Amino acid sequence: MKKLFLLIVSLFTLACNNVGHKDPLRVSMPLDKQSTFLGVEEIISDIKILPLTYPESVLLSDDNMVKFNNNVILIIDRLHSKSIHIFNKDGSYRATIAAKGRGPGEYLDMASIQLLDNEIMVYSHLRQSVFFYDYDGKFVTQKELSHTPYNIYKTADGWWGYMGYGNGQMKERVVRMNHDGEITEKLHPTDANILSMMEIEDVFVPSENGLLLRETFSNGIYAFTHSGAKQIANFDFGKYSIPTNYYTQSSPMEAAEALLESDFATINQLFANKNIIAIYIECNTNSNPDNKFDSFAYGHENRWKNIKISRNDNLFYKTIKNLTEDDELVLLVEEGHINEFTEKFPQLTNFDKSKLSNRDKHHIVLCKLKH
Repeated sequence: MKKLFLLIVSLFTLACNNVGHKDPLRVSMPLDKQSTFLGVEEIISDIKILPLTYPESVLLSDDNMVKFNNNVILIIDRLHSKSIHIFNKDGSYRATIAAKGRGPGEYLDMASIQLLDNEIMVYSHLRQSVFFYDYDGKFVTQKELSHTPYNIYKTADGWWGYMGYGNGQMKERVVRMNHDGEITEKLHPTDANILSMMEIEDVFVPSENGLLLRETFSNGIYAFTHSGAKQIANFDFGKYSIPTNYYTQSSPMEAAEALLESDFATINQLFANKNIIAIYIECNTNSNPDNKFDSFAYGHENRWKNIKISRNDNLFYKTIKNLTEDDELVLLVEEGHINEFTEKFPQLTNFDKSKLSNRDKHHIVLCKLKH
Protein backbone atom coordinates (compact mmCIF):
# COMPACT_ATOMS: atom_id res chain seq x y z
CA MET A 1 0.00 0.00 0.00
CA LYS A 2 2.81 2.44 0.83
CA LYS A 3 4.50 1.89 -2.51
CA LEU A 4 1.19 2.36 -4.32
CA PHE A 5 0.46 5.48 -2.28
CA LEU A 6 3.75 7.07 -3.30
CA LEU A 7 2.92 6.34 -6.92
CA ILE A 8 -0.57 7.78 -7.01
CA VAL A 9 -0.83 10.84 -4.75
CA SER A 10 -2.95 13.11 -6.95
CA LEU A 11 -6.32 13.99 -8.46
CA PHE A 12 -9.08 12.13 -10.23
CA THR A 13 -12.83 12.56 -10.51
CA LEU A 14 -15.87 11.05 -12.09
CA ALA A 15 -19.22 12.26 -13.32
CA CYS A 16 -22.76 11.05 -13.78
CA ASN A 17 -26.08 12.15 -15.26
CA ASN A 18 -26.67 15.01 -12.80
CA VAL A 19 -24.13 17.55 -14.07
CA GLY A 20 -26.81 20.20 -13.91
CA HIS A 21 -27.35 19.83 -10.16
CA LYS A 22 -26.62 23.00 -8.23
CA ASP A 23 -24.94 21.21 -5.34
CA PRO A 24 -22.77 18.09 -5.58
CA LEU A 25 -24.37 14.81 -4.59
CA ARG A 26 -23.07 13.60 -1.22
CA VAL A 27 -22.74 9.81 -1.09
CA SER A 28 -22.53 8.29 2.39
CA MET A 29 -20.57 5.03 2.20
CA PRO A 30 -19.12 4.22 5.67
CA LEU A 31 -16.61 1.49 4.85
CA ASP A 32 -16.11 0.71 8.55
CA LYS A 33 -19.67 -0.67 8.80
CA GLN A 34 -20.47 -4.16 7.52
CA SER A 35 -24.05 -3.13 6.76
CA THR A 36 -22.67 -0.97 3.95
CA PHE A 37 -21.79 -3.98 1.81
CA LEU A 38 -23.90 -6.32 -0.32
CA GLY A 39 -23.22 -9.85 -1.54
CA VAL A 40 -21.96 -10.46 -5.08
CA GLU A 41 -25.28 -12.08 -6.07
CA GLU A 42 -27.05 -8.85 -5.11
CA ILE A 43 -25.16 -6.77 -7.70
CA ILE A 44 -24.45 -9.24 -10.53
CA SER A 45 -27.07 -11.04 -12.63
CA ASP A 46 -24.88 -12.93 -15.11
CA ILE A 47 -21.23 -13.87 -15.69
CA LYS A 48 -19.70 -14.54 -19.12
CA ILE A 49 -16.17 -15.72 -19.78
CA LEU A 50 -14.21 -14.74 -22.89
CA PRO A 51 -11.09 -16.92 -23.30
CA LEU A 52 -8.05 -15.10 -24.67
CA THR A 53 -5.71 -16.87 -27.08
CA TYR A 54 -2.19 -15.52 -27.44
CA PRO A 55 1.40 -16.73 -27.96
CA GLU A 56 3.73 -17.72 -25.14
CA SER A 57 5.77 -14.55 -25.73
CA VAL A 58 2.87 -12.42 -24.48
CA LEU A 59 2.89 -12.06 -20.69
CA LEU A 60 -0.22 -10.67 -18.98
CA SER A 61 -0.59 -9.81 -15.30
CA ASP A 62 -3.22 -8.65 -12.83
CA ASP A 63 -1.99 -5.04 -12.87
CA ASN A 64 -2.58 -4.63 -16.63
CA MET A 65 -5.19 -2.14 -17.90
CA VAL A 66 -7.98 -3.12 -20.31
CA LYS A 67 -9.50 -0.84 -22.98
CA PHE A 68 -11.86 -1.78 -25.79
CA ASN A 69 -14.25 -0.57 -28.46
CA ASN A 70 -16.37 -2.33 -31.07
CA ASN A 71 -13.29 -3.54 -32.93
CA VAL A 72 -10.44 -4.36 -30.55
CA ILE A 73 -9.46 -5.13 -26.96
CA LEU A 74 -6.27 -3.63 -25.56
CA ILE A 75 -4.43 -5.13 -22.60
CA ILE A 76 -1.82 -2.63 -21.44
CA ASP A 77 1.26 -3.13 -19.28
CA ARG A 78 2.24 0.41 -18.25
CA LEU A 79 4.40 -0.58 -15.29
CA HIS A 80 6.73 -3.30 -16.56
CA SER A 81 7.18 -4.02 -20.27
CA LYS A 82 5.54 -0.75 -21.45
CA SER A 83 3.62 -2.81 -24.02
CA ILE A 84 0.12 -2.84 -25.52
CA HIS A 85 -1.30 -6.23 -26.54
CA ILE A 86 -4.05 -5.98 -29.16
CA PHE A 87 -6.82 -8.60 -29.37
CA ASN A 88 -9.82 -9.00 -31.65
CA LYS A 89 -13.27 -8.86 -30.06
CA ASP A 90 -13.46 -12.66 -30.04
CA GLY A 91 -10.37 -12.85 -27.81
CA SER A 92 -7.90 -13.89 -30.51
CA TYR A 93 -4.47 -12.25 -30.50
CA ARG A 94 -3.73 -9.61 -33.13
CA ALA A 95 -0.48 -7.73 -32.40
CA THR A 96 1.72 -6.09 -29.76
CA ILE A 97 3.07 -2.55 -29.53
CA ALA A 98 6.42 -2.68 -27.73
CA ALA A 99 8.18 0.53 -28.68
CA LYS A 100 10.03 1.69 -25.59
CA GLY A 101 13.05 3.78 -26.57
CA ARG A 102 14.23 7.14 -27.88
CA GLY A 103 14.00 6.56 -31.60
CA PRO A 104 11.25 7.50 -34.11
CA GLY A 105 7.94 6.03 -33.04
CA GLU A 106 9.29 5.09 -29.61
CA TYR A 107 8.11 6.28 -26.18
CA LEU A 108 9.88 6.33 -22.81
CA ASP A 109 6.73 6.13 -20.70
CA MET A 110 3.01 5.56 -21.20
CA ALA A 111 1.49 8.44 -19.23
CA SER A 112 -1.81 8.22 -21.15
CA ILE A 113 -3.26 5.64 -23.53
CA GLN A 114 -6.40 6.41 -25.54
CA LEU A 115 -8.28 4.17 -27.94
CA LEU A 116 -9.44 6.24 -30.94
CA ASP A 117 -11.73 5.21 -33.82
CA ASN A 118 -8.93 3.85 -36.01
CA GLU A 119 -5.78 4.37 -33.96
CA ILE A 120 -4.18 3.81 -30.57
CA MET A 121 -2.69 6.92 -28.93
CA VAL A 122 0.23 6.74 -26.50
CA TYR A 123 1.33 9.91 -24.70
CA SER A 124 4.91 9.97 -23.42
CA HIS A 125 5.34 12.73 -20.85
CA LEU A 126 9.09 12.17 -20.76
CA ARG A 127 9.43 12.53 -24.56
CA GLN A 128 6.87 15.38 -24.67
CA SER A 129 5.17 13.69 -27.60
CA VAL A 130 2.09 11.78 -28.66
CA PHE A 131 2.49 8.59 -30.72
CA PHE A 132 -0.17 7.02 -32.92
CA TYR A 133 -0.33 3.35 -33.99
CA ASP A 134 -2.86 1.43 -36.06
CA TYR A 135 -4.83 -1.56 -34.78
CA ASP A 136 -2.15 -3.90 -36.15
CA GLY A 137 0.45 -2.25 -33.94
CA LYS A 138 2.23 -0.36 -36.72
CA PHE A 139 3.56 3.15 -36.05
CA VAL A 140 1.61 5.86 -37.91
CA THR A 141 2.82 9.26 -36.76
CA GLN A 142 4.29 11.26 -33.90
CA LYS A 143 3.32 14.74 -32.65
CA GLU A 144 5.28 16.94 -30.27
CA LEU A 145 3.30 19.18 -27.91
CA SER A 146 4.22 22.69 -26.78
CA HIS A 147 3.03 21.95 -23.25
CA THR A 148 3.22 18.54 -21.59
CA PRO A 149 1.05 17.90 -18.49
CA TYR A 150 1.27 14.64 -16.57
CA ASN A 151 -1.72 13.15 -18.44
CA ILE A 152 -3.73 14.19 -21.49
CA TYR A 153 -6.98 13.37 -23.26
CA LYS A 154 -7.54 14.00 -26.98
CA THR A 155 -10.70 15.75 -28.19
CA ALA A 156 -11.85 16.97 -31.60
CA ASP A 157 -10.59 20.51 -30.93
CA GLY A 158 -7.40 19.81 -28.96
CA TRP A 159 -6.46 18.31 -25.61
CA TRP A 160 -7.30 18.29 -21.92
CA GLY A 161 -4.26 18.15 -19.65
CA TYR A 162 -3.88 17.10 -16.02
CA MET A 163 -1.30 19.06 -14.03
CA GLY A 164 -1.62 17.34 -10.64
CA TYR A 165 -0.89 18.97 -7.30
CA GLY A 166 2.03 21.26 -6.54
CA ASN A 167 3.51 21.06 -10.02
CA GLY A 168 5.50 24.28 -9.57
CA GLN A 169 4.11 25.84 -12.75
CA MET A 170 0.56 26.89 -11.87
CA LYS A 171 -2.02 26.35 -9.17
CA GLU A 172 -4.59 25.03 -11.66
CA ARG A 173 -4.76 21.25 -11.87
CA VAL A 174 -6.44 20.98 -15.28
CA VAL A 175 -5.79 22.84 -18.53
CA ARG A 176 -7.32 22.94 -21.98
CA MET A 177 -4.93 23.04 -24.93
CA ASN A 178 -5.18 23.54 -28.68
CA HIS A 179 -3.97 21.01 -31.26
CA ASP A 180 -0.35 22.08 -30.74
CA GLY A 181 -0.54 21.67 -26.98
CA GLU A 182 -0.61 25.38 -26.21
CA ILE A 183 -2.70 26.24 -23.12
CA THR A 184 -5.95 28.06 -23.89
CA GLU A 185 -7.66 27.76 -20.50
CA LYS A 186 -6.70 26.94 -16.90
CA LEU A 187 -9.20 25.24 -14.58
CA HIS A 188 -9.63 23.68 -11.15
CA PRO A 189 -7.22 25.73 -8.99
CA THR A 190 -5.90 24.57 -5.60
CA ASP A 191 -3.48 25.78 -2.97
CA ALA A 192 -3.22 22.34 -1.33
CA ASN A 193 0.22 21.21 -0.21
CA ILE A 194 0.16 17.66 -1.55
CA LEU A 195 2.93 15.59 -3.10
CA SER A 196 2.59 15.26 -6.86
CA MET A 197 3.20 11.69 -8.03
CA MET A 198 2.79 9.55 -11.12
CA GLU A 199 -0.66 8.16 -11.85
CA ILE A 200 -0.95 4.48 -12.75
CA GLU A 201 -4.61 4.54 -13.88
CA ASP A 202 -6.64 6.76 -16.20
CA VAL A 203 -7.07 10.35 -15.03
CA PHE A 204 -9.69 11.40 -17.59
CA VAL A 205 -12.81 9.33 -18.28
CA PRO A 206 -15.28 10.41 -20.99
CA SER A 207 -19.03 10.54 -20.46
CA GLU A 208 -22.08 11.93 -22.23
CA ASN A 209 -21.95 14.99 -19.96
CA GLY A 210 -18.31 15.93 -20.44
CA LEU A 211 -14.93 14.69 -19.37
CA LEU A 212 -14.79 13.20 -15.89
CA LEU A 213 -11.95 13.47 -13.41
CA ARG A 214 -11.65 11.37 -10.24
CA GLU A 215 -10.00 13.04 -7.28
CA THR A 216 -8.20 10.28 -5.42
CA PHE A 217 -7.70 11.81 -1.99
CA SER A 218 -10.54 14.26 -1.55
CA ASN A 219 -12.80 11.55 -3.04
CA GLY A 220 -14.75 14.11 -5.03
CA ILE A 221 -16.31 13.98 -8.47
CA TYR A 222 -15.92 16.63 -11.18
CA ALA A 223 -17.16 17.10 -14.72
CA PHE A 224 -15.27 19.23 -17.26
CA THR A 225 -17.03 20.75 -20.26
CA HIS A 226 -16.59 23.79 -22.49
CA SER A 227 -18.48 25.67 -19.75
CA GLY A 228 -15.81 24.90 -17.15
CA ALA A 229 -15.42 22.60 -14.14
CA LYS A 230 -18.16 21.54 -11.72
CA GLN A 231 -18.07 19.26 -8.70
CA ILE A 232 -21.02 16.89 -8.92
CA ALA A 233 -20.43 14.34 -6.14
CA ASN A 234 -18.47 13.74 -2.98
CA PHE A 235 -17.99 10.48 -1.04
CA ASP A 236 -18.02 10.10 2.72
CA PHE A 237 -16.20 6.86 3.62
CA GLY A 238 -16.82 7.24 7.34
CA LYS A 239 -13.78 6.25 9.40
CA TYR A 240 -11.80 5.88 6.16
CA SER A 241 -12.36 9.45 4.96
CA ILE A 242 -9.15 11.47 4.71
CA PRO A 243 -9.09 14.37 7.24
CA THR A 244 -9.57 17.77 5.64
CA ASN A 245 -6.46 19.12 7.40
CA TYR A 246 -4.34 16.74 5.33
CA TYR A 247 -4.50 19.26 2.48
CA THR A 248 -3.29 22.21 4.57
CA GLN A 249 -0.16 20.70 6.16
CA SER A 250 2.97 22.82 5.69
CA SER A 251 5.10 19.73 5.02
CA PRO A 252 3.60 17.45 2.31
CA MET A 253 6.07 14.65 3.11
CA GLU A 254 5.26 14.66 6.83
CA ALA A 255 1.55 14.75 6.04
CA ALA A 256 1.90 11.78 3.68
CA GLU A 257 3.87 9.77 6.25
CA ALA A 258 1.26 10.48 8.93
CA LEU A 259 -1.55 9.49 6.58
CA LEU A 260 0.16 6.20 5.79
CA GLU A 261 -0.05 5.25 9.46
CA SER A 262 -3.81 5.80 9.61
CA ASP A 263 -6.88 4.15 8.10
CA PHE A 264 -7.98 5.80 4.85
CA ALA A 265 -9.59 5.04 1.51
CA THR A 266 -8.82 6.34 -1.98
CA ILE A 267 -10.65 6.12 -5.29
CA ASN A 268 -8.15 4.42 -7.56
CA GLN A 269 -10.29 3.62 -10.59
CA LEU A 270 -13.28 5.25 -12.25
CA PHE A 271 -15.55 3.88 -14.98
CA ALA A 272 -18.64 5.36 -16.60
CA ASN A 273 -21.21 4.71 -19.32
CA LYS A 274 -24.60 6.22 -20.09
CA ASN A 275 -26.30 4.33 -17.23
CA ILE A 276 -23.71 3.75 -14.51
CA ILE A 277 -20.70 5.27 -12.81
CA ALA A 278 -18.43 2.95 -10.89
CA ILE A 279 -15.38 3.26 -8.66
CA TYR A 280 -12.77 0.91 -7.23
CA ILE A 281 -11.81 1.95 -3.69
CA GLU A 282 -8.54 0.93 -2.07
CA CYS A 283 -8.62 0.82 1.73
CA ASN A 284 -5.59 1.28 3.96
CA THR A 285 -6.19 -0.59 7.25
CA ASN A 286 -3.23 0.08 9.52
CA SER A 287 -5.24 -0.21 12.73
CA ASN A 288 -6.26 -3.76 11.78
CA PRO A 289 -3.78 -5.21 9.27
CA ASP A 290 -5.51 -8.62 9.43
CA ASN A 291 -8.63 -7.06 7.91
CA LYS A 292 -7.24 -5.77 4.63
CA PHE A 293 -9.90 -5.16 2.00
CA ASP A 294 -10.92 -3.00 -0.94
CA SER A 295 -14.37 -2.10 -2.23
CA PHE A 296 -16.17 -1.79 -5.56
CA ALA A 297 -19.16 0.55 -5.79
CA TYR A 298 -21.45 1.73 -8.57
CA GLY A 299 -24.31 4.16 -8.86
CA HIS A 300 -27.43 4.17 -11.04
CA GLU A 301 -29.85 7.11 -10.81
CA ASN A 302 -28.07 8.23 -7.61
CA ARG A 303 -28.61 4.88 -5.89
CA TRP A 304 -25.32 3.27 -4.87
CA LYS A 305 -24.38 -0.35 -4.20
CA ASN A 306 -21.02 -1.75 -3.16
CA ILE A 307 -19.27 -4.98 -2.21
CA LYS A 308 -16.35 -5.73 0.06
CA ILE A 309 -13.31 -7.27 -1.64
CA SER A 310 -10.86 -9.23 0.49
CA ARG A 311 -7.17 -9.08 -0.50
CA ASN A 312 -7.37 -12.89 -0.65
CA ASP A 313 -10.26 -12.80 -3.12
CA ASN A 314 -8.99 -14.11 -6.47
CA LEU A 315 -12.31 -13.29 -8.12
CA PHE A 316 -12.38 -9.50 -7.77
CA TYR A 317 -9.24 -8.24 -6.04
CA LYS A 318 -7.29 -6.19 -8.60
CA THR A 319 -9.11 -7.88 -11.50
CA ILE A 320 -11.70 -5.13 -12.19
CA LYS A 321 -10.59 -3.19 -15.28
CA ASN A 322 -13.45 -1.43 -17.06
CA LEU A 323 -17.18 -1.13 -17.78
CA THR A 324 -18.95 -1.88 -21.07
CA GLU A 325 -21.85 0.07 -22.57
CA ASP A 326 -24.02 -2.95 -21.72
CA ASP A 327 -23.36 -2.44 -17.98
CA GLU A 328 -20.91 -5.34 -17.82
CA LEU A 329 -18.00 -5.11 -15.43
CA VAL A 330 -14.79 -6.15 -17.23
CA LEU A 331 -12.41 -8.36 -15.25
CA LEU A 332 -9.01 -9.75 -16.25
CA VAL A 333 -8.64 -13.08 -14.46
CA GLU A 334 -5.99 -15.80 -14.43
CA GLU A 335 -7.24 -19.01 -15.98
CA GLY A 336 -6.50 -20.90 -12.78
CA HIS A 337 -9.19 -18.86 -10.99
CA ILE A 338 -11.90 -19.34 -13.64
CA ASN A 339 -13.06 -22.51 -11.88
CA GLU A 340 -13.71 -20.40 -8.79
CA PHE A 341 -16.33 -18.40 -10.72
CA THR A 342 -18.10 -21.52 -11.98
CA GLU A 343 -18.01 -23.23 -8.57
CA LYS A 344 -18.90 -20.23 -6.43
CA PHE A 345 -21.56 -18.79 -8.74
CA PRO A 346 -22.99 -21.77 -10.69
CA GLN A 347 -26.35 -20.03 -11.07
CA LEU A 348 -24.69 -17.04 -12.76
CA THR A 349 -22.11 -18.75 -14.95
CA ASN A 350 -22.70 -20.81 -18.09
CA PHE A 351 -19.22 -21.85 -19.18
CA ASP A 352 -17.80 -25.08 -20.55
CA LYS A 353 -14.80 -25.77 -18.30
CA SER A 354 -13.42 -28.17 -20.91
CA LYS A 355 -12.33 -25.07 -22.83
CA LEU A 356 -9.76 -24.33 -20.14
CA SER A 357 -6.22 -25.25 -21.10
CA ASN A 358 -4.89 -25.26 -17.51
CA ARG A 359 -2.08 -23.02 -18.66
CA ASP A 360 -0.86 -19.79 -17.07
CA LYS A 361 -3.19 -17.60 -19.13
CA HIS A 362 -5.63 -14.77 -18.50
CA HIS A 363 -9.23 -14.45 -19.65
CA ILE A 364 -11.77 -11.64 -19.82
CA VAL A 365 -14.74 -12.08 -17.46
CA LEU A 366 -17.89 -9.98 -18.00
CA CYS A 367 -20.16 -9.46 -14.98
CA LYS A 368 -23.59 -7.98 -15.71
CA LEU A 369 -24.46 -5.37 -13.06
CA LYS A 370 -27.98 -5.10 -11.67
CA HIS A 371 -29.64 -1.68 -11.66
